[in-house]
Amino acid sequence: MATVPPRDAGAAGGALQTMQQTGGTLGLAILVTVFGSATRDPSGTPQETIVHGMTTAFTVATLIASLTLLVALTFRTKRPTP
Repeated sequence: MATVPPRDAGAAGGALQTMQQTGGTLGLAILVTVFGSATRDPSGTPQETIVHGMTTAFTVATLIASLTLLVALTFRTKRPTP
C-alpha cells in the first residue's frame, strides 16, 4: 500500500482485503479437504484416525506456508534508502 499512488489507494485497499479473505477461505477449504481425505478410511481407533488426519493437514499447511515464504522472498522489492 505504501507504493500505491493516493488516487488508487481505495481500489488497492479493496483488492488487498478481497485477496486476504479469498486466500483464507481457500486455504481453509484445502485443509478441510485434506483432513477429510486422510480420515476417510479409518484404520485404527477413532483417536488414531483423527490424529492421522490432523497430522496430514498440518503437514500440508506447513508446505503451503513454506511455499508462501519462498514466493514472498522471491518477489520482494527493495526500498530505496532515504
